[in-house]
Amino acid sequence: MKKRYTNLDLRSNLNASGGGALPHGFGNPGGSDMMGVQPRTAHRNTHMNQSGSLNGTVLLVDDEPLIRRMISRMLQRLGLSVVEAADGIEALDLYRRVGDEISIVLMDWNMPRMSGPETLASLRNESKDVPVLILSGQALSGSLAQAVSQVQGVLLKPFPRTGLENTLREFLT
Repeated sequence: MKKRYTNLDLRSNLNASGGGALPHGFGNPGGSDMMGVQPRTAHRNTHMNQSGSLNGTVLLVDDEPLIRRMISRMLQRLGLSVVEAADGIEALDLYRRVGDEISIVLMDWNMPRMSGPETLASLRNESKDVPVLILSGQALSGSLAQAVSQVQGVLLKPFPRTGLENTLREFLT
């Protein structure tokens, strides 16, 4: 499936980090703050209700309590249920217990105890089908650049609620 590049912050991140050329079709002023979006059909237990809010359960993985709480509130305001994990070890434990209820995983890339790459590999061993969006405050390089082919996209922090909402609607509707 063709990827769509819409994160305007990516341009400055790539240039600042000495990254390569921008992908063809980069930039969408009305789009989300998403890089490398691969929309899929609705995943388990997810749909949009008649009021336009989203339904489903998000597994949110971030080691920063303040950021996790802020994103969790954004997700709840969109109508989603949220299961929170402070790191990859907690995320895998939760996924093993309630994975059938998880509609999408939003996970930080840089975490203690179990790194983003390790968490993603372990999560993919549990389920190849669950959509995963990586949350990162860093430019797309190294292990993060390699992971793009294994996930539905990368959401660069900080992002506005509307960017998060637009991105989730592509996967959860």
